[in-house]
Amino acid sequence: MKYCFRMIYLLMFASMLFSCSSPPRPQIPQFPEWPEWPAQKEAIQIRLKATPDAHLFEGKPHPLLICLYQLKDLNAFDQLADYEEGLSKLLDCDLFDASVLRVKRYHIQPGDTVKDVRNRAQGAKHVAVVAGYRLRERDRMVRIFDIPMVEEGTGYTKIRKILRPDILYIDLELGPHQIRSSSN
Repeated sequence: MKYCFRMIYLLMFASMLFSCSSPPRPQIPQFPEWPEWPAQKEAIQIRLKATPDAHLFEGKPHPLLICLYQLKDLNAFDQLADYEEGLSKLLDCDLFDASVLRVKRYHIQPGDTVKDVRNRAQGAKHVAVVAGYRLRERDRMVRIFDIPMVEEGTGYTKIRKILRPDILYIDLELGPHQIRSSSN
């Protein structure tokens, strides 16, 4: 009987010793802190609708210039958008900073609707729209959209979850003096 207890103790001690000597299993993060931001075809869908009285000046509607920016960071864009001269520079539709990945220019006539589908640039986390109204105010001219994220299961069992960028839908109505409505 003593021999049986000794064997049980010896087996318990050995199992504890061997369990502690193996390396710990790596933790698989459920949600990565910084998801990948890959390029994606047709990932930005845009509808720009100018009202018949869009960009009203001296009682007459005028064509409107729209710049669409794909940005990996908002800092440089925000600095320009906060003052009148910066808003004018944003209407040049240029790659003014390394954080600007792509730019697209649109000219919209009053009463027209423009629909476009754009490829998302690699690293693009935000899309900004700047409308060329005569009164240079950020609240009237600028709309910023974050690229939406979707949770997706991976692997055979779909237990491990990751976040990935999803399609961004932009629907803007361009009124007489400002962007009137937006949704995404």
